[in-house]
Amino acid sequence: MLALTLEARAAATGIVRLVRGDPAWEQGFDFTPGGFVRSFIGPILALPLYVAAVALVEHAPSNAALWQASLAHVLDAFGFPLLLAIISGPMRFKAGYTAFVIVNNWAALYLNVALLAASLLALLGPSGEQAFSLCSLLLLCLSVLITWRIARETLSRELAPVVLVVVLSLAWGAFADVGAGRLLS
Repeated sequence: MLALTLEARAAATGIVRLVRGDPAWEQGFDFTPGGFVRSFIGPILALPLYVAAVALVEHAPSNAALWQASLAHVLDAFGFPLLLAIISGPMRFKAGYTAFVIVNNWAALYLNVALLAASLLALLGPSGEQAFSLCSLLLLCLSVLITWRIARETLSRELAPVVLVVVLSLAWGAFADVGAGRLLS
């Protein structure tokens, strides 16, 4: 457990370094096959954080809304790496796929920590909800920046594949939301 805590902490440092453009960002991650498998703990730990954020923002959420949020998170967390695995060969970024998924998985944990913190603003009434809306927009922008930086550093230096990964990330998140809603209805 302590080793996992240290790995998660090192990943947080690596993500901050990545966003700042520090070339030492790679030191925060374990790029071994074991590190790849352990990185999926990030989205698993992020699941209750995401569901709690949805519950706070919706004020009186139904069980169906919370199940939909849970399923959407799982589809996003595990479906997007699967989609990338499928296209990584034809797009010629198979070599960086593992590193991308590792960093992206740990980033999901910390983005959801920030989302949960921002969702507490919704408890403050209408002005808090407006503040939450602004914070969630900023977190979306940060998510795009992180995905861009991860793709740029791990997958390709070419612009087209990086843009494709960023757009696919956003589209897959929307697909996961809609898909979860349809699966549960």
